[in-house]
Amino acid sequence: MSVKVACVVKERCEIGEGPVWEEKEGTLLFVDISGQKIHRWNPATNQKETVATEKFVGCAVPRRSGGYVIGEGRSFGALDWESKSISTIAVIDEDKPNNRFNDGKVDPAGRLFAGTMAIEERPTVLELKQGSLFSLNKDHIVVKHFNQVDISNGLDWSLDHKTFYYIDSLTYTVEAFNYDINTGSISNRRMVYKMDEGEGIPDGMCIDADGRLWVACYSGGRVIQIDPQTGVCVPAYMCQCVTVTVYCNMKVKTTNLSLCCLPLSFLPLHLPSPSSLSLLPPSLISPSPSSLPLFSGVRLQTVKLPVDKTTSCCFGGRDYSDLYVTSACKGMDEADMAKQPQAGCVFRITGLGAKGIPANSFTG
Repeated sequence: MSVKVACVVKERCEIGEGPVWEEKEGTLLFVDISGQKIHRWNPATNQKETVATEKFVGCAVPRRSGGYVIGEGRSFGALDWESKSISTIAVIDEDKPNNRFNDGKVDPAGRLFAGTMAIEERPTVLELKQGSLFSLNKDHIVVKHFNQVDISNGLDWSLDHKTFYYIDSLTYTVEAFNYDINTGSISNRRMVYKMDEGEGIPDGMCIDADGRLWVACYSGGRVIQIDPQTGVCVPAYMCQCVTVTVYCNMKVKTTNLSLCCLPLSFLPLHLPSPSSLSLLPPSLISPSPSSLPLFSGVRLQTVKLPVDKTTSCCFGGRDYSDLYVTSACKGMDEADMAKQPQAGCVFRITGLGAKGIPANSFTG
């Protein structure tokens, strides 16, 4: 079966985000962040229902007891779809009035993880290091996991629930943490994948039934599939090479290549030991204080879409073989829209040879 991309929800979102497949209802839930709307689309009938919000809405997830939990402005809220009423559960970032929620997702234990960022002046132009990653548990207790985030974005968990994957978009990386499913705590932060030049900015993300990650690339007009468990472990001080020449039966010359992202086909590599660090030029030394090892994921597949601003993705459909992709049109002028008339729409990709897993629901 060949890969096919179809535009299925043709009404434009300013910033479409956070798609979630609702298995019982057979509907796709997604938000328009700056359009301040939560949408629910039924592919069987092609009907779409909408709830408007008072503030920017970064995410909406199903709630096991009914309704939804959302990240609106700087608040976690409870949404009753029938009455379209929203009540506040908890307020975060009270010292940062210019912040808002961005992407969020429920973990396998039923906690909602969601991150914040500063409100953008225009797409990707914002005050940096203002965001944090939070979680909300069933008792409505909020935990702040870390701060100094630029744009908190895609997140998901490994199939064995031992690894948490996370994207802070402006780092141009996918990161991983050890994950404790019992407590919701995360530790041992490390890099999984560094975006190649031209791939765009990593945005929303989901995992498939084989444990591979699918990342929507903002300004890249594509979704990429990553195997986070393939590659070679290298020291953290090697993670920010600028120009490298690698020899492995052939000469490879490239720019902006990070050694932590080389696939196994480039081995063996003669990596310098920490004792020889002083021999490296400054451009090869990471400024990161972390000395944790980095694991290099490998890109397995790239699917291009007819719009540049792809924002997030999730699997859905009867057997979870359809990949739904949201997009944005905010910041585009008339000339841009003439070239990309489907910008801001939702797309369905079929024929990928991959299947997803059901979304988790919030337990509180």
